[in-house]
Amino acid sequence: MITGETDKMVDILNIKEYKSDKGIYMDGADPYTIQIYRTKLPKSQIEILGPVDGKEGFEFIKMPYWLFKKMPTELGVKRLTDKRKINFTYDQYRSNDFFKEFESRLFRSLS
Repeated sequence: MITGETDKMVDILNIKEYKSDKGIYMDGADPYTIQIYRTKLPKSQIEILGPVDGKEGFEFIKMPYWLFKKMPTELGVKRLTDKRKINFTYDQYRSNDFFKEFESRLFRSLS
C-alpha cells in the first residue's frame, strides 16, 4: 500500500499475514495475525504498475531484485489464501500505536 510520497521517495505500508495457533473458529476459518512494516523506496529504482484488483488502496510495484534483497522483511509478501479471520492479541489491542495503523480503507482491504 502506498501511503505517501515526495519528489524522490514513496512511502510503503506492507501487511504480512501469519496463521495463528492461539485459537479456533467454529466455522473452520483459520485465525491469523498481522505484522505491519513501513519503508521508503526511491522513485528512481521502482515502477508503480497499477492497482491490485479487489484490494482497494494496494498497488503492484516493480523493483530490482537487489533492492528487494536489501529489505526482505519489509518488502516480502506473506498472504494467506484459505478462509481466515483476524485474531488480535491482548497486547496489540492495548497498544494505541498498533490500532493507529488502521484506517477505514485498510480494514476494507483485509476482508
